[in-house]
Amino acid sequence: MEEILMHNICGAGTLNSIVFCCSTEKDCPFRTQALEMLGISEKEYTRIKEKNCINANVCFDNLAYCCSLEKKCEKRDSALKELNWSAEDYLNYKRKLLIEFKAIARNKDAFSKRVINRFAVVFCNIDSGEEYRGLAVGTTSFLKILQYTNSSKAEIEIGNGIMVLLDGDIARKAVEKARENNCGVSEFVKMLIEKYDSLYGVSH
Repeated sequence: MEEILMHNICGAGTLNSIVFCCSTEKDCPFRTQALEMLGISEKEYTRIKEKNCINANVCFDNLAYCCSLEKKCEKRDSALKELNWSAEDYLNYKRKLLIEFKAIARNKDAFSKRVINRFAVVFCNIDSGEEYRGLAVGTTSFLKILQYTNSSKAEIEIGNGIMVLLDGDIARKAVEKARENNCGVSEFVKMLIEKYDSLYGVSH
């Protein structure tokens, strides 16, 4: 099954997303842990990124260090426009890097693992006794709640946002359409909702 490259490693992506990580010039505990889990040294990591260098006006002057299309980045998007690359062109380039990383990884089974994990959580308000169920990302020592519902009211509390997990062809299409609209996937979904509201006269 083909890996869908959607999220950065720091955004709960699998270690396949090492292709989206930045240069070792910048300290990053997520990248460091990912490389340790894969059994790839920083020197090997840098060699592959530099071997596949595409010079551009982006961070570290190399498109190989650029992040996932889910994250909005004007520099990366401008570079892709100059190259006349589509979202699929960019992802194919990243897949090429992934093949090379998989060839040298000492722990090949680790690519399906994550540094930042996804959790289904259940928690209770001790004072009121109300129970909540939620979606979170993080580690066992720190969780960021992305979405939660009160089981008695079944209302979604927005908080800092809601994570929507897309897989397969839907995920690929979302990335392509976001790229065509020069925005991130989250912003594209928001645009679709606003367009739906406008077409069907939904008021907030």
